[in-house]
Amino acid sequence: MSAIDMNLTLDQAVPRETNYIGKQDLATPRNVTIASFNMAKVSDDQPEMLICHFSESDVKPLIIKSTNKQLLELAHPDCQGLGDYVGKRIELFVDPTVSFGGKIVGGVRIRPVPAATDPNDDIPF
Repeated sequence: MSAIDMNLTLDQAVPRETNYIGKQDLATPRNVTIASFNMAKVSDDQPEMLICHFSESDVKPLIIKSTNKQLLELAHPDCQGLGDYVGKRIELFVDPTVSFGGKIVGGVRIRPVPAATDPNDDIPF
């Protein structure tokens, strides 16, 4: 029998493995570029969902549900179709107030990239 660090949380001892980004994947906010979208079945008991993929190869795809759909629209109100979002930058962050099933569990949310941190913005001198 192996020794275990008794200070580990259950989440640390039994990490949640998934193909999609979750709060455990974001230690700090992350600026990403939207690369594409597709529809996929993420569990057997749910219909296909919209999935957003990013240009950054180390960032898992994000399942787009109702709240993040609305936040994406707010981040880029000029976009109409899904193709308009390709190449757009967003910031992914963990919102500790996200609830699920009546419990506050935290989760990944979308917001516009702060202008000061977007490397594509021109810096006025």
